[in-house]
Amino acid sequence: MEEITLKGKVIINGVIKLESGIHIGGVKETLKIGGTDNPVIKDKNDNIFIPGSSLKGKIRSLLEKKDGKISYDKRGNALPCNCGKCEICKIFGPHDSKNIQEPVRIIVRDAYLELNGKKPYEYLEIKPENTIDRVKGTTVKGGIRNIERVVAGSKFKFEVVFNIYKDGDKVLDTFQKRI
Repeated sequence: MEEITLKGKVIINGVIKLESGIHIGGVKETLKIGGTDNPVIKDKNDNIFIPGSSLKGKIRSLLEKKDGKISYDKRGNALPCNCGKCEICKIFGPHDSKNIQEPVRIIVRDAYLELNGKKPYEYLEIKPENTIDRVKGTTVKGGIRNIERVVAGSKFKFEVVFNIYKDGDKVLDTFQKRI
C-alpha cells in the first residue's frame, strides 16, 4: 500500500425521522413478568440508539443493490462486495480485510434518539407479533411474542464522517450522487 496522508474530513449531520415504528434489536438481560421478548437496544444509561454499524451496513447494501454489485452464496444469502477497488469498497472498505487497498473513508456514528424533554420510555411501545411457521406459512400455536419498538415520528440525530486522503478525491462526490 502506498503512503497515504489524511488531507481532511467532511462531516455530515442530519436527522432520521421514523415514518413507522421500528424495532432496533437489543438484548434482554432479565425476564420480567409481563416484559417484552425483544427489547430495543439501549446504552448503559438507557439511551435509545441505532448502532452506527447497522446504519453503515444498510447504506452500503442499498448502494450495492442500486449498482448491481450484489453476489450470493450457495444458500442464496446476499454478500457484500469484496473487490477492494470499486467506489463502494473505497468508501466502506472491502468485506475481507485481505483485499484492503487503501483506508476506509467513512465513519458512521451511533444515532441517538432526540428526547425533546421526554423520557426515553415515552418513545417506546409494545407490539404483539406472531411467529410464523416458515414451511406451512401459518401462525405457530402459542407463538405470540411482544416486541418493544420506537414509535413513528421519533427522530434520531446522526453523523457521518468522510476522511479525505487524496487531493481531488471524488469518493465523497460519488457517495452524494448515489444517495
